[in-house]
Amino acid sequence: MAQNNGTKTIFEGFLRRQRGNEKWEMRWFVLKENCLEYYESRGSKKPRGTIAIGLTTSVELPRVVHRNMPDNMFYISDPKKTTAVCAETNKSMAAWMTILRKACAGGVSVKFTRQVSSLLEKDATALRKEAHDEDLKKAYRRSTSKKNLHELKSSTDGAAGVRAPGV
Repeated sequence: MAQNNGTKTIFEGFLRRQRGNEKWEMRWFVLKENCLEYYESRGSKKPRGTIAIGLTTSVELPRVVHRNMPDNMFYISDPKKTTAVCAETNKSMAAWMTILRKACAGGVSVKFTRQVSSLLEKDATALRKEAHDEDLKKAYRRSTSKKNLHELKSSTDGAAGVRAPGV
């Protein structure tokens, strides 16, 4: 887990962060009492960056949606910079935005973040099951299509040596 730096961790999880105007990179975000830190990975010790959290911070959806803009994207703006981030699901984005907005206003309770975390974990479990089910379906389709291809090939191999009577 990310280093604590003496302040209490309120919420944490993965978000993609846009680097400049180009590449999206997965980062581990840690919301603390007065800042949002992001790390290279979950186990990293030193934050790659920090966003101030307070009354001057805003959390907003994009005003204009472009064709190449990822789903579940939102902006976190402090007086120094605006950071574009992207969650994996709509529910995850809504959770992050709600918690960040509450933190900016100065009131996020531990009970509230636990409730949100519990809901997100249920969603993650459902998504993992859905992905597993989809993987099973794909594997089944691949195996049946290979079997059908093999059967078709076998039947056409034998047909090549057959001639009509009298020819």
